[in-house]
Amino acid sequence: MKNYSKFLSFALIAIMVVSATSCSKHKGFKRDRKEDFYYKFYVENKDADQPEEGDIVDFKLTVRTNDSIIVSTFPTRDQIVESIFKGDLYAALRKMHVGDSASFILNGDSIFHYFFGQNYPFDTEPLYFDIKLDKIMTMDEFEEDQAERRKEYEEILEVFKNSEDSLLTNYLTENKVTVKPSSTGLYYIKMTPGKGKKIKEGSHVSLHYTGSLLDGTIFDSSYPREKPFELEVGKGQVIPGFDEALLLMQEGEKAKIIIPSKLAYGERGAGGVIPPYTPIVFEIEVLDVE
Repeated sequence: MKNYSKFLSFALIAIMVVSATSCSKHKGFKRDRKEDFYYKFYVENKDADQPEEGDIVDFKLTVRTNDSIIVSTFPTRDQIVESIFKGDLYAALRKMHVGDSASFILNGDSIFHYFFGQNYPFDTEPLYFDIKLDKIMTMDEFEEDQAERRKEYEEILEVFKNSEDSLLTNYLTENKVTVKPSSTGLYYIKMTPGKGKKIKEGSHVSLHYTGSLLDGTIFDSSYPREKPFELEVGKGQVIPGFDEALLLMQEGEKAKIIIPSKLAYGERGAGGVIPPYTPIVFEIEVLDVE
């Protein structure tokens, strides 16, 4: 009987240990007591490098609660710095290895307080950070990488810059454009004469327009919006070539203008739609001049 009781005691202790393990605060997650966050690895490469303070890391990040995506998955780059508060994102990243994929439950109150200056808006729901660590670079490696990227970008810019003149010449030839450019390089082609007020610097103008690349690709137009575009001429509200053309127009007039990149978006291009060093075309219809 005595031995039987001892067996029951051991069995009871074993059940309590198993229960305590399986009924953790967040099922399937382990707790890092030092950083006071919970984590779960899906892929863990324990022999790979881990980031240290000062390293630059590339990683993919999703921020969510149980029910909602707060920040959709996106690739990002950051420098590992000293933690801002206990158990923050930098602490989570320091726990990972290159190639690791993991979820971390971090302190939503602290994150929203330090980064957004507000209280955590999701009540008692945990805040999950799903992370895939893709790359670690030292600062020296990062600077070398940036220099290489700059070199590649400058080479691409040079290609666009060298091709602008030939693109423009071909367009003028194919479209039988015979007008001479202005002293700045703007080509102005009157399509429909106007009979109203002449536009001057400071005039308030209402107009419709369509902007396109030389190959005819439309990148912007006011017509589908069914609302004229309004501006004050000569105040830098539009690109220089557009302002220059308006000063040649009057109320009721329609014109086509061909703008070299130096009077448009230059070496930077625009919005991923207009490449660097790209001439563009506008058709403009002046509706009203005040």
